Amino acid sequence: MNVVIEAIPSEDTHLFSYLAFEFDKELLGDIHENLTSIKKDAQLIFKMDDGFLKCTEGGFESIRRRVSIPEVEKNKYYIKLNTFQKSPCTFDLIDCKLNIDNGFFFFSGMTIKNKKKLEYQSVNFDRLVLEKLIKEG
Repeated sequence: MNVVIEAIPSEDTHLFSYLAFEFDKELLGDIHENLTSIKKDAQLIFKMDDGFLKCTEGGFESIRRRVSIPEVEKNKYYIKLNTFQKSPCTFDLIDCKLNIDNGFFFFSGMTIKNKKKLEYQSVNFDRLVLEKLIKEG
């Protein structure tokens, strides 16, 4: 089961971009603990394995077959039961990170396209969205 979230690429594009990662209740619980129980003086950045995040992108006509856009817009995430198959439109990200600050968290990662770094970042998530996601999973 994958969690799909909106992605913001580091350069302008006409394509829709989404990040996906394997649903992991323990990881999400650890994020929740960091948000609610641990006081932070500065943002915490955790390095994740390369490939932890997958990116899928495409025009509206093709992305809507892979991602429930209305559900992402409504809930900030979408739970997809099957995994994304690697293709030119779906690829692993490297240098994946989990960023936790006071009250919110987000994911980031990058790829190299045409010998140029392209970074992707998720939208910010707060404790309430995280609790709903844990409950749904």
